[in-house]
Order: sequence, then structure tokens, then C-alpha cells
Amino acid sequence: GVEASHSYKRSHSAMNTKVVLPSFSIKGGKVDLSSVPSPAEGITADVMEVAEKLSYAGEMFVFDVDAEHGDTEANKAALEGLLDKMPVRIGGGFVTNERVYDWLDKGANQVEVAYRE
Repeated sequence: GVEASHSYKRSHSAMNTKVVLPSFSIKGGKVDLSSVPSPAEGITADVMEVAEKLSYAGEMFVFDVDAEHGDTEANKAALEGLLDKMPVRIGGGFVTNERVYDWLDKGANQVEVAYRE
């Protein structure tokens, strides 16, 4: 049999890299404020405005709520607009290789693929 090796050390540089990754969800082409616990009065739902405010980290994660529920078109224009302006990781509704590679080709830095059976 194969023995598990316990000699792995967490000193590898990739293990020590710390990243601040701002994130938000989009639904219906707007920021999904229902995911914000206590939104401040006057908070914007404009995707580009929120993305610009969060761009201090250099990259962000955007979750497509509609795509997660099967509607891959509802936020397509908003996501494409973001990818034209800044580095973005995206997730939500990625269940086919075709869709994953399509968004990578469009410029997504990373695509989050959730496990499904």
C-alpha cells in the first residue's frame, strides 16, 4: 500500500501568499443587494460603480446569481463590461467545459466551478 507522507511543510511560497479579494453578486444586471447584510442608505446597485470602488485590490470575484439558477444571459453584458475594464474572477452556473472556456477566452482570470452531481 501507499503510505501518506507527513513531511509536507506549509512553507511553500504559494501557501504563504495572502490575497484580499473583494467580491459581490450580480442579479438582473445589477449588484444583488439582498446578499448585503445591512446595506447603507443610498448604496448603489450599479455593477461598474461598485467594481470601481472595489478595484483597490487589483482583482475581484463576481458571482452570477442568475447563471447559478440557469439563466446564463441575464448578466452577460455586465460581466463582459467588467472584463473589459479590470481583472475579474467569476463564478455561478459553470456546469459545462464550453461555458468555462468561453469566459476564460473573454478574459476572466479564473472561473469558479462548483461541484454538482
